[in-house]
Amino acid sequence: MRTRSVWTGLFMVAFLAGTGQGRAQINRRSLDAYLELENAAAGSGIEASSNGCVVYFAADAPSIRRVDTCSKQTLSDFNTSPLPDSRGPAQLKQLSDGGMLVADHSVIVRLDAGGNLVRTFDGDGKDCWSGLTVSTNEQSFWGFNSCDQSATQFSLDSADALQSFSTTTNRAESPRGRMFGGGTEFTSTGTEVHHGMDLHCDAGVGPNYLQVLWGDYVFVLTSLTSISCANDPALHSGATFNTISGTGTGALNGAPGVMIEFTFTDDGQPSVLRDNARIVIRGALAMTALEVNGKIYAGTHIAKDQ
Repeated sequence: MRTRSVWTGLFMVAFLAGTGQGRAQINRRSLDAYLELENAAAGSGIEASSNGCVVYFAADAPSIRRVDTCSKQTLSDFNTSPLPDSRGPAQLKQLSDGGMLVADHSVIVRLDAGGNLVRTFDGDGKDCWSGLTVSTNEQSFWGFNSCDQSATQFSLDSADALQSFSTTTNRAESPRGRMFGGGTEFTSTGTEVHHGMDLHCDAGVGPNYLQVLWGDYVFVLTSLTSISCANDPALHSGATFNTISGTGTGALNGAPGVMIEFTFTDDGQPSVLRDNARIVIRGALAMTALEVNGKIYAGTHIAKDQ
């Protein structure tokens, strides 16, 4: 579970982004509702309704809590029966039909608009479902499994696994610095982008892992071209460095030969709205497939001396 301070930051971002009125300001009533929700639980997943009033959040229980920040009312749990995993949801994604997709650690769950369990999604030996991203047409979604560092695409309606990518390797301990973790941010056009990484300051030390997911796309790093670490005096990571930059090649939805440029920073804890991620992915003929640069609103980057 995330720390309480990180969870608080996540709620504030979701609240400000979904105010309906589009204003990054909080009145007395909404602040009271915010404090009520913040005191309710240190959850690990949060999602706002389309009207910006109802916020769904995960707590340390097999339930999806709800609070109406406009009327300052705590609502009944969204799910009508306990979720399969007693640890509580890892991430929530609301669907356009009013239902919910839930990364519930040992399984992924789909609930309908009434909170009833419709379908479960899973794979052999995959018990660490921790992240989700839904395709724009909602015909499929990607589930992220932190145990084996894999991503699996499922059909939303049939629960069939369509494809899966994994970068599992034998992880040798490195005597040098590395940055690991992940996060979520938005492009300038509003596309949600997720990344996960474990990168060493020395390209000769491995393994080096980087995965980027957005919409229907999954990029997996296969080799590094260059990498370096630096210390920005304006940032405070607790390590001797706080910035890692590099280039490499990888596969985009399984197709090889795709180039990536990246820079990740660690500005201490909590990471939300402090750590930065710049990612540029270019495909055939150097055409840009993805470009994103900004503070993460979920996740954490950790620089560590080794």
